[in-house]
Amino acid sequence: MKFILPIFLLLALPLTAQQAADPFQWLEDIHSPQTRKWLRDQERTCQDALERMRRKERGFSSINRLSYTKYELPTPEGSGYYKLMYNRLGRPPALYRQRDLRHEPRIIFDPDLVSSQDRLVVSGYEESAAGDYLAVSYGRNGSDWKEVSIVRTKNGALTNDHLTGLKFTRLAWFGEGFFYVTYPRREEFSGEGAPTLMYHRLGEEQAADRKIFGRQVDAVVELNFQ
Repeated sequence: MKFILPIFLLLALPLTAQQAADPFQWLEDIHSPQTRKWLRDQERTCQDALERMRRKERGFSSINRLSYTKYELPTPEGSGYYKLMYNRLGRPPALYRQRDLRHEPRIIFDPDLVSSQDRLVVSGYEESAAGDYLAVSYGRNGSDWKEVSIVRTKNGALTNDHLTGLKFTRLAWFGEGFFYVTYPRREEFSGEGAPTLMYHRLGEEQAADRKIFGRQVDAVVELNFQ
């Protein structure tokens, strides 16, 4: 029987000591004036770089905010044309008005002026017969319940009129006010029974609105009017 033994050759290599250069060894002394000055310089450089980044980010945000514009086709209503325009990222559309298709549109109702904390989405609008007022209905934070605000078409100023508790209704101007339909509000999602036709006169509180017609029913009923 034959055995094969591995043979290892050990080579003796000469070891020489060599000192590595450490140009920042002086930073180990954190209390030295040189180290403290270096830290102040580095902090100043870092803050300058971060500020440039913040300005750049704010610049991009401003560009996005000003450049983002999405709008619907203008719709004739009363004495002008109206359209909703999404001109702010993450915010509901504002309502714009133009006298005719040749003129530039101007903002007539901005939901953020009513509430910047809630999300108000315009659901309808109706211009008065004389064209000096615009009734705007909107929902708040996705609710089916509608509210109404009145805008002066001349300058876009809001009046003190503010109606709540509307549902499944259009707005119809007559005389010095308009008709609308309201429902009894027992819970957040109730209000399909007992519709009531009401009349609101401009400048008066909603509590003073006149009841024109009503039905006491428990079934799901909608009240329409022309």
